[in-house]
Amino acid sequence: MTTHVAFETGAEQGRARREPTTVVADIMTPRVHACRATDTLEHAARLMWDHDCGAIPIVDARGRAIGMITDRDVCMAAYIQGRPLGQIPVTVAGARRIHSVRPDASLAVAQETMKMHRVRRLAVIDLGGNLVGMLSLADIARVARSSRDPRDPLHVEQVASTLAEVFRSHAPRPAGS
Repeated sequence: MTTHVAFETGAEQGRARREPTTVVADIMTPRVHACRATDTLEHAARLMWDHDCGAIPIVDARGRAIGMITDRDVCMAAYIQGRPLGQIPVTVAGARRIHSVRPDASLAVAQETMKMHRVRRLAVIDLGGNLVGMLSLADIARVARSSRDPRDPLHVEQVASTLAEVFRSHAPRPAGS
């Protein structure tokens, strides 16, 4: 865990105290399996199966994240295209936009990004644009804790708030329901 120095006033009367602050790099999944834009859905599905994950970043020839493909994307493309997965490029089905965060970002920033874009996973990108990990809601939920400070991004209520916002229905509810 990375530790940052926090300064408080008021009750602490200007005394500095160390508070551990969890950053993205502390809980992200560092070994990321990615597919290239030229790969097929069959290859992406195989990576998901072999590595027990539901999303794979799509990278360009330089290894920079350019998109994301999920297991749902694979299923829907197979249904809509009506062709074998080996004949469908990942770029046809995957998101061409990727939401990301830096490894040194706070979990509060990561959660706000997830809420804003209503995504369960963020690519973790270094300053050079390289993919260095993935952060998922599951990663955050695994380290959630009871905390005295309800503003703590790992406080169970903050994590629940992020979950609720990410999974909020996209469709408006009919009147009276």
